[in-house]
Amino acid sequence: MGTILREGQEQGVFGDFHLSVMSNMIQGAIGEYMLNPAVIGRVDLETYSSELVRIIHRAVRA
Repeated sequence: MGTILREGQEQGVFGDFHLSVMSNMIQGAIGEYMLNPAVIGRVDLETYSSELVRIIHRAVRA
């Protein structure tokens, strides 16, 4: 994850953010869905993943 984010920053695809923090945030959001039955019961996987991609895209864009 860190390599993808760092390369994106180096290529100007992603903006400026702390690589470790962003990587942990993304991994945490994925893990939260996989391991938390309460979230799974409230939001279907397609909605969760689409919304997560939208949020992360806004956070990392240049």
